[in-house]
Amino acid sequence: MSIQRSTRHLLAPALVAAVMAPWFAACGGTNGPPDPTVEPDGPNTPHFVLPIQAADGTLPPAVNDPGPVPLTADDCATPAGYEIAILDDYEAGLATRTYTYNDSTCEVMPVPVKDWQPASTAIPAAWGGNRCGSLRAMHLAGIYTNYGAGLGTIIQYHQQSLTTSTSDFNFTDVPVYWPNDTIFVPGLMSTDLSAWDGITFWARRGLYGEDGFRPGLLDRTVADDLNKQLPPDQAACRSIYTVCSCTNGKPCTPWDPAVDASPDPASIPLSGCFSGFAAEVPDVAGTYCWDPKVDKWPSGDPSIRCGQTACNYRSDTPIPTMIFNPTSDEAALLWQKDIGMGPGVGTMTCSPEPYVFQDSPQPSANYCYRPGIDADPPEKMERCNDSWLGSAPVDTNWKRYMIPFTDLRQGNVDKRSPGMDLTAVEALVVAFPGGNLDIWIDDIGFYRKTN
Repeated sequence: MSIQRSTRHLLAPALVAAVMAPWFAACGGTNGPPDPTVEPDGPNTPHFVLPIQAADGTLPPAVNDPGPVPLTADDCATPAGYEIAILDDYEAGLATRTYTYNDSTCEVMPVPVKDWQPASTAIPAAWGGNRCGSLRAMHLAGIYTNYGAGLGTIIQYHQQSLTTSTSDFNFTDVPVYWPNDTIFVPGLMSTDLSAWDGITFWARRGLYGEDGFRPGLLDRTVADDLNKQLPPDQAACRSIYTVCSCTNGKPCTPWDPAVDASPDPASIPLSGCFSGFAAEVPDVAGTYCWDPKVDKWPSGDPSIRCGQTACNYRSDTPIPTMIFNPTSDEAALLWQKDIGMGPGVGTMTCSPEPYVFQDSPQPSANYCYRPGIDADPPEKMERCNDSWLGSAPVDTNWKRYMIPFTDLRQGNVDKRSPGMDLTAVEALVVAFPGGNLDIWIDDIGFYRKTN
């Protein structure tokens, strides 16, 4: 049972003040400033030190993270007049049914299986070994020079952990528009959050990590998965096609792991941020964005596949190749050929010429679609995923945060929504800004006022 109800009194205005507090301007901690005379990467180094990942995929604190102050029983109690439904407590040793993403300027940590269900980390013994009885939390770290990183999870995957009563979270099947189509995410459903008031979680940051992040939602008006199978005139927003040209300035060059030289294992970074080459080379022969005159091997990053290799459907692609917003039953079937989800009639091909956008600075590129047959790639103000996001200024000590749904706003980066629809929500997302990422998160879920 994951519903928590309060047994003590706490004034609601204090909670509102905590949520609305301004972003912290300094990286101060409760244990005093570090000693700059100590060795550069020692425990008192006055700058961010990226944590070293353990062999089991967990991520301990940075060597110069002094940790949080101890919590009292009153700190841990559910606030009076509030009810909490936990989405994920991370006690199973991983972030359940959760995906991570990043700007490719650094690895999201933990590194192994960085795209799906990353490992959670035991609360360090030096911090008491638990937080309010919780033994594990999600720790993410990295250094990002572009937009940053994030994680997300489809809410329906957590039906049993959220509540024992489905009436609290009504789950609705996503319609399949085309007669012979198979839904992109099998069994995908939206979740009704209209009976709840906001997002809640426990969090803290390392001493030198950026001082906050942005939790939020993807509802039917902005969610890619809830709209991608609808035709353009039915979708609330549209999905961008898979890119099949090289946006990193490298040539589209063949690579075959069966015959080409593999990297020396000693040259592969085990953890941390790095540039040049990814820790893994591609696992299948194909064409990739790399330059044999400069690079020893191509990166295993799926976002740098090009040509037909980018257009052949694979589930580990950042935007798995398919026809988004198809204009016919035949087009809706094209993505299914190689994944055993339907008969299919073929795979998508890379467009012969780059598509030039008209209303955004997004550079022209080749996409996996059929010009003149399929709808053109969507312009900026047609696209999905302008998430509903709030702000959470995070302290270096553990605190419970409550972000009201009414405080969530779009970033004005893609199609504007006519208004949030809490009756049809796909995912809970967390966006981390560029800079130093060093965040601990626990017991993420939803809250509502009971009086």
